[in-house]
Amino acid sequence: MNLPSGRGGALELSGEAGRLWQQFLVLTNELVTPSILACPRDVQRTQAHRFTTHPVSGREPVFTGNHNLSYFLNINAREEFPESILAGDRNLTNETGMLSPGRHLLANHTKLGFNQEIHDSSGNILLGDGSVQQVTTSRLREQFHASLTHSGLATNVWIVP
Repeated sequence: MNLPSGRGGALELSGEAGRLWQQFLVLTNELVTPSILACPRDVQRTQAHRFTTHPVSGREPVFTGNHNLSYFLNINAREEFPESILAGDRNLTNETGMLSPGRHLLANHTKLGFNQEIHDSSGNILLGDGSVQQVTTSRLREQFHASLTHSGLATNVWIVP
């Protein structure tokens, strides 16, 4: 995702919230199906069955937009920081309410949380070490703080679909 498109990445798209789903297209060699990119508990998203913009049959859902994506993406995440949060459930909140779809600059003092929309005030996060954890709001805040501290970054940019 941090490589230019000419080298197989999607770096040029890192700031475009409406095209967040295209960031995940660079993973098609690693993922068997795009259906895992839409959480089954996320009733506002549609699970796609193919990574293609051309359906084989008229009934087969294909991965063509943010409506097939349940997860935010941290565009500042780096593999050398295993505690960094790479992605997670989109039902994020801050001190003013639900994070809207789009690009969000999050500082260490941001009071992140999850609403009840998907996992009853908790959410799943994908970490730089490859693990997935379901966490509460307090654990999300701890992990976010730790990831900024260890990376030396003052902020992260998260894109919410």
